[in-house]
Amino acid sequence: MSEAKNPFFLREMKNSAPSATIRQIVQPPEKDPAMPATNFPTNGQRSPLRVLFVEDSSRDLQLMVAALERSGYNLTHDRVDSQRSFQEILKKTNCEIIISDYNLRDWTAVDALEMVKKSGKDIPFVVVSGSLGDEAAAEIIKQGATDYVLKDRMARLPFAIQQALEDKSLRQERKRAEEDLRRSEEQYRLLFESNPHSIYVFDRETLAFLAVNEAAVRHYGYSREEFLTMTIKDIRLPEDVPSLLNDLANRPEKAYRISGWRHRKKDGTIFDVEITANLIEFAGRRASLVLADDITERLRAEIQVRLQLDRLAALRTIDVAINSSLDLRVSLGVCLDQVTTQQGVHAANVLLLRPQTQMLEFVAGRGFRSAGAFRSHIHLGEDPAGRAVIERRIICISNIQAARTKLEDASNFEKERFVSYIAAPLIAKGQVNGVLELWHREPLVPSPEWLEFLDTLAGQAAIAVDNAMLYQQLQASNADLILAYDVTLEGWVKALDMRDNETEGHTRRVTELTVRLAYAFPVENEQVVHIRRGALLHDIGKMAIPDSILQKPGPLTSEEQAIMRRHTAYAYDWLSPIPYLRPATDIPHCHHERWDGLGYPRGLKGTDIPLAARLFTVVDVWDALRSDRPYRRKWPAENVRQYIRERAGKDFDPDVVEIFLKIVHDVSD
Repeated sequence: MSEAKNPFFLREMKNSAPSATIRQIVQPPEKDPAMPATNFPTNGQRSPLRVLFVEDSSRDLQLMVAALERSGYNLTHDRVDSQRSFQEILKKTNCEIIISDYNLRDWTAVDALEMVKKSGKDIPFVVVSGSLGDEAAAEIIKQGATDYVLKDRMARLPFAIQQALEDKSLRQERKRAEEDLRRSEEQYRLLFESNPHSIYVFDRETLAFLAVNEAAVRHYGYSREEFLTMTIKDIRLPEDVPSLLNDLANRPEKAYRISGWRHRKKDGTIFDVEITANLIEFAGRRASLVLADDITERLRAEIQVRLQLDRLAALRTIDVAINSSLDLRVSLGVCLDQVTTQQGVHAANVLLLRPQTQMLEFVAGRGFRSAGAFRSHIHLGEDPAGRAVIERRIICISNIQAARTKLEDASNFEKERFVSYIAAPLIAKGQVNGVLELWHREPLVPSPEWLEFLDTLAGQAAIAVDNAMLYQQLQASNADLILAYDVTLEGWVKALDMRDNETEGHTRRVTELTVRLAYAFPVENEQVVHIRRGALLHDIGKMAIPDSILQKPGPLTSEEQAIMRRHTAYAYDWLSPIPYLRPATDIPHCHHERWDGLGYPRGLKGTDIPLAARLFTVVDVWDALRSDRPYRRKWPAENVRQYIRERAGKDFDPDVVEIFLKIVHDVSD
């Protein structure tokens, strides 16, 4: 705290003006009229200077205005020449400066200056005179004029104006400072007496108390009179006094804050305190102004808040692990890390309950000195972990050896040297899924709050176990469902093959080869599943084609061909409403489209044809030409390869043909 704001030591501010000799006033320094006025405001740098001229000569007024404007002043001005007009305009003017001739018709600048003083306005007053003696100059300055200028030295007028405005600014600043100082003193005295915190002042040499506020009297239990007979050492613990003396001797700062000190009340109560101190001068002595804040409860609250934040962060970390990974060991690893950290135990592990065998099985652990499972398989009725499952409650053992349990039978127990043990059941949705075990190498007597948070952590671990088990069950169910779907599809295909003897084995062959081609192209694994199903069902629409057309041994008529071509539309109409099969409709619907756009049913061209259909079309033609039909013999492999090569860019996607031919390169008759 600065001395200006010290409530006990406020320096009186002086109002005296800068001293000047009569010679300096009467004979101001010479100024060169031709010197550029670089120190004066110019247009654009400030608003116009508002001037009131007290002058009865128009010529002299013009000279003064010209001198000011040459110096860079932008003026707005009024002129008066009589006492009455001056008195009237003085009531309402907001001018910034008054420039007055000394000798007027029936009055003088002294009279005008007296009127200004009576008005109470602080307006700089500059006198301009043709001739003015030392005595008159001294008198006008004594009466309150800011400056005077001789008319034959009019070039000095801008400097006088500048100095007058600066003097006014200094006066206003001094007045504001004095007012601020007065208010500051009142405020600080009020703050000192009414502050709810303990505040006191002590001598830095003798350490004696010099002043205390009412809050200090109440908090420490000493009366004000008792305080003033004591020293600062009387409220400190004896063992802390040396550090106090060292601190006072070596602390150069004027203001400082210290936490971690201890103070003692009159009744002997010891409390933690935070000190905020300022070096001040009090009654001529070097002193410290001290605010002593009892932070005992705050420290306790901070510790509790920090603990709660750490616990919330731990739970959040476990939540993130559970939600981001379905790997049980990963989730449990994160849980155990948080358990050992937050609960302050040396080791922890999780045992899962296997309902079929009614045994607890080790799945994850942290903090053990020995490698591998500390406890592998435990029967429910054998030790405290089994009790925790059966009784569905936390089991605490502060001394394992004295409790005579089977815990010490665990492998490497001698190496681990555990003393305390706690088991918490993992309960999710009312079902016990396992046990969380905590191990400590020192005696451990947990508090209710500690046990409550352990129960919360055990609940998080139980959720991780339950999620993993549900996921495993879901995977198994999903696999069974997919298998059932695929078996159903294969049943449909067999029914179609039985109806169309010409294509027996065709569906199986084209499906296998299409899958090979998809992997080689390459296609993502998720899409290959749909391609396989589409290949299986590519001719499912033929179920709606009459036997007379489907099984006709000879060529089809144009009308029969039109009916046959409908099988692609039938397939799409049957399969697309089924969400499970909708992604597989590209092949049944579009495998007769051609690269040049002359195929059916939609006349798609180029890459507008779905990739799955482009892959399958090549395979379908290959297998058809490589198979015997009633109306022709199968083609040799090389002839089929040549045909497919020639039809690339017409019937088939050239890129697909290139990869396909690599796959069947070694196929021979």
